[in-house]
Amino acid sequence: DDVYLAIPTGIEEEANPFLAATLFPNPSSGDVELVYSVENAADLKVELINSLGETLQSAAVAANAGENHSAIRRGELPAGVYVIRLLNGTSGRTLKWLVQ
Repeated sequence: DDVYLAIPTGIEEEANPFLAATLFPNPSSGDVELVYSVENAADLKVELINSLGETLQSAAVAANAGENHSAIRRGELPAGVYVIRLLNGTSGRTLKWLVQ
């Protein structure tokens, strides 16, 4: 008998509107700058999440096509690991922030 195998030749990835995203300085003992690039202008949501998964802050941001900058204020956050999440509909980018 003949046996036919279907062998995938690649994996189709969902397009991510974020070309790049960085957070600096990181680690930090104060405020940080979120720098991100998007292909097209878009309304985004930026979330600050603690190690328990609780959303501490959430803000709507109107991003322009290309590079964008947003300040993230430390405020009274205790030292620890936090997550900064950029969301655009169903797509997103996640960055870790180490607060000293």
